[in-house]
Amino acid sequence: MFVFIVLLIIASSIGILFYRKKYTYTAPYAEAIKKENDGCFAEALENYNSALAEVKKYKFHEKMEHQLVQKIKVLKSTIEYESH
Repeated sequence: MFVFIVLLIIASSIGILFYRKKYTYTAPYAEAIKKENDGCFAEALENYNSALAEVKKYKFHEKMEHQLVQKIKVLKSTIEYESH
């Protein structure tokens, strides 16, 4: 019985390590930060919008959603300022 419990714990630990959920918004978010730092604001805005669309799929990411909305507002203002 003890061996069964130990094997069950080991198997569940290995399963958890391989089943880590990767969020799909991290890649466009990281790319947007790179584009923003490089000065490519229009491309960064597109990436932030795609990251926001992915974040809205998850229920418990309101903080990230708010952060993305604020970054999008700032980028829109920056692009508008540069165009004038």
